[in-house]
Amino acid sequence: MSEFDVTDGTDADSTLVRDLRKQLKDAHKERDDALSKVASFESAARGTTVKEALAKAGAKPGLARFYPSDAEVSEEAINAWLDDNGEDFGFVRASAEEGGASNGAASTTTNPGLAAAQQIQQATAGALPGGPITRDQLLDLMGQTKNPAEYAALMERVVAGVTN
Repeated sequence: MSEFDVTDGTDADSTLVRDLRKQLKDAHKERDDALSKVASFESAARGTTVKEALAKAGAKPGLARFYPSDAEVSEEAINAWLDDNGEDFGFVRASAEEGGASNGAASTTTNPGLAAAQQIQQATAGALPGGPITRDQLLDLMGQTKNPAEYAALMERVVAGVTN
């Protein structure tokens, strides 16, 4: 043998290195799992905050999925985004004078088609003095006619909105 006894020691070192690598891999996996959970909790909290702010503004909470993920999550920022982009999603913020809101809050209409239907309904409400005539009432009146002239007169009254 030589005067320096150098042992290779590869068997002992390789086991130690292998164990350290396994521990490092496990630690990385735990860290990644924890970061994933934190990200999911942050995402859920962000979504809830955005939905609550949208609902408070009178918009449908479902619009939260369209709110930019890199945008600030505050009521002011969400209201500003809603003012800028709300019409693209069918949300129109009405002024307090238009809606006649008694509590001072601005009233909102989230569906323009619904607003138009309500206007039509209001315009045609009471078109017939006795209220809208039903199908059965019309059939009854038609059965009471004795000749084509009475039938024609009845149809003119129905079209004009006079039922009596």
